[in-house]
Amino acid sequence: MKKTHLYLCGPMSGLPDNNRPEFDRTAEILRLHGYVVFCPTENGLPAGTAWENHMRADIRALMGVSNVALMPGSKDSRGCKLELTIARELNMTVKNVDQWIYEAKKRT
Repeated sequence: MKKTHLYLCGPMSGLPDNNRPEFDRTAEILRLHGYVVFCPTENGLPAGTAWENHMRADIRALMGVSNVALMPGSKDSRGCKLELTIARELNMTVKNVDQWIYEAKKRT
């Protein structure tokens, strides 16, 4: 069976440690459910890199998938709004993290 690739979309700016622990935890849970996950905390750039450069790297990764997993708080995030605009305009499948997990459990 072909694995589903997900882009993990969630809030980072203004949160403690840029929400890295929650991103890493969520990515691991999705991976345990059989998904291949791109997590923005793993984009290869140092944490202190300018927001614009992180977004460029993350958008490049977004272009490599067809599915987006939304973390809580995504609707209020400037970066998520940009990523979601791109995803929806390109007809990507966008679902909450919990929905992706539910679907994975249905398959097993």
